[in-house]
Amino acid sequence: MMAFSEAESFFALGDVAGAIARIDEALPGLEGDILEADALNNKGFYLLHLAKWEEAIACFEKAYLIDPGFTAVLNHLAWAALMIDNKEGALALMELFDKQKSDYQALHLRNLAVIYTLEGQSKMAVKQLLTAQEEDPYMAYVDVLLHANGYDCEQLPYPQTDLQWLHLKRILGKV
Repeated sequence: MMAFSEAESFFALGDVAGAIARIDEALPGLEGDILEADALNNKGFYLLHLAKWEEAIACFEKAYLIDPGFTAVLNHLAWAALMIDNKEGALALMELFDKQKSDYQALHLRNLAVIYTLEGQSKMAVKQLLTAQEEDPYMAYVDVLLHANGYDCEQLPYPQTDLQWLHLKRILGKV
């Protein structure tokens, strides 16, 4: 669908608000369609980058209600829960994800690594992150988490406008 690729183009250029606006324009025409879940997931993903956790959670929850088989939504929900310091909620969502038997594990492993990092279990965190990186070498924030766990790796240049990155660094700074 054209709206998705246009939104992704806005996002790639750093215009997160533009990406959200493009998804918002498309949503009314998707009501009742399975693509509505996809659009809501994308919008939630963009909202995460603006550190709008509650709005992102609302999008992910609605997407999951529309399509309970959309497992990526559970990982995004768990990530958002971690960003608002709801470790128990994140763990419950991750357990639900485990029951779905998804082929794509990288996001799930990154979420586990955040929990291990917050609990001071660096070896387990690094193990999860390296496995996630094998599956998805371009996954965001893996380098930040590896570094927080004492693993020497190249740090990517995240833009200062990436509020999710800044928030993650704040959370990890408390470890």
